[in-house]
Amino acid sequence: MQTDYSSIFIFDVHLGTRACQANHLLDFLNKTECQTLYLVGDIIDLQEMKKKAYFTEEYRHIISVIMRKAREGTEVIYIPSNHDAFFRQLAGQSISGIKIKLNDTYTSLDGRQFYVSHGDEFDQMVKISPILLAIGDRAHGIMLRLNN
Repeated sequence: MQTDYSSIFIFDVHLGTRACQANHLLDFLNKTECQTLYLVGDIIDLQEMKKKAYFTEEYRHIISVIMRKAREGTEVIYIPSNHDAFFRQLAGQSISGIKIKLNDTYTSLDGRQFYVSHGDEFDQMVKISPILLAIGDRAHGIMLRLNN
């Protein structure tokens, strides 16, 4: 059964980690269609993959489904954040129909406007202290392992 939406927002998927629950995302993507698909930060966890690469066939399938949606007319907007920060340098470009932006403004069906961002740029503690960043990163990794 297919369900249609105006917009879908997906964030903190962390493809590239063992903690990613890709089967649920793949099922969701296959059962939904939308005009605009927002991928808002930490979609591909490049930070974790630098430590240990882990990328399954299921993860590749998710990326191919997203790319197919972009080819077939869904506007796909990728807004990188701290774990996929590499993509920030590509802001303003499109890759296989996927627009990369630092942020965006979403207008709802009733005309309200919302600022779309992962929000890590507002985390002043991370900017002030590299030590806190390292502690937070370590705690995040532990939390992901416990989540399994």
